[in-house]
Amino acid sequence: MDIPEKIARLKFSQLKGYKFSNFLEIIDKFETIENFFNENPNLSHSANAQRDLLNKLEDISPNNFVVYGEDDYPKLLADTPYPPIALFYKGDISLCNKKNLISIVGTRKHSNYGERVTKSIVEGLGKHNFVFISGMALGIDTLVHKYSLVNKYKTIAVIPSSLEKPMPLSNRRLFNQIAEEGLVITECLNNFIWNKSVYAKRNRIIAGLSPSTIVIEAPKKSGSLITANLAFEYNREVYAVPGNIDSTYSIGTNKLIKDLKAQLFSGVGDIIPGKLDLISNTESNEIIDILKVEQLDIEQISKALEMDINSLRSELLELEINGQICLNADGKYNIKLL
Repeated sequence: MDIPEKIARLKFSQLKGYKFSNFLEIIDKFETIENFFNENPNLSHSANAQRDLLNKLEDISPNNFVVYGEDDYPKLLADTPYPPIALFYKGDISLCNKKNLISIVGTRKHSNYGERVTKSIVEGLGKHNFVFISGMALGIDTLVHKYSLVNKYKTIAVIPSSLEKPMPLSNRRLFNQIAEEGLVITECLNNFIWNKSVYAKRNRIIAGLSPSTIVIEAPKKSGSLITANLAFEYNREVYAVPGNIDSTYSIGTNKLIKDLKAQLFSGVGDIIPGKLDLISNTESNEIIDILKVEQLDIEQISKALEMDINSLRSELLELEINGQICLNADGKYNIKLL
């Protein structure tokens, strides 16, 4: 795609009153958006504010944004009903078209269980070269990005604001690190007017970028559920981490499973079937056997079974997700009574 057409598509993305369906119709009729503007010069002069904006867009470097129809535009996102016509980015845009992409989202106020699950998923899938997508919101999203960066895995942040003023402000350092080592993308220009709809728009991008979405924790009214429902509408794989039925953190995830909109997530082996076996049945049974005798913390279990504590942590989490054991308030594991 030549630069004039790329700039024309960027301009079109900012026109008021036009939808993605209009964009396709215009391409079909005029062949290019540049031709459309040439045939309708008044579009650029109908209002002073709009005219000034469209003129300023010409000064944006073509290396700072990607438009629908370009080779670098996210292919899976293009295959959704209403993808953004233009995306602004900092970092490596090629990450959007990697094979092993996965979106992980969750609540802003998470439990210790939610953090352990997030860490386990990122570390487990990261070993298989997965690229982790999330929304850079506080809570689970932040954990996804942080555990990715700590382990030198690639991560993509989709933000609901401009690159010049990334939200939330408290994650500015995280934003800079992701932009340096991964990718940050948005469809918001610096002059956008904030309203609650920006979150839903952001969530459709998160859901559309990857073939699979995992929801770790989500209360009844959570933006993560919007992402999950959109992924479901896009015919993508949706997974939800189950939780206690009396936990506010798990109301949304449990409902996704109940409504058959998400598969129950029982471990990273669900994402890589037939290629991953994180839990040894023998070791798993040994853990269950010693916990039948008494409640123990992770260090006591590690000493009793002479197991590496990092490997043990993954196995305990798998057993916890499967509902076989639980962690009590004293930091000790015990058999979960059904």
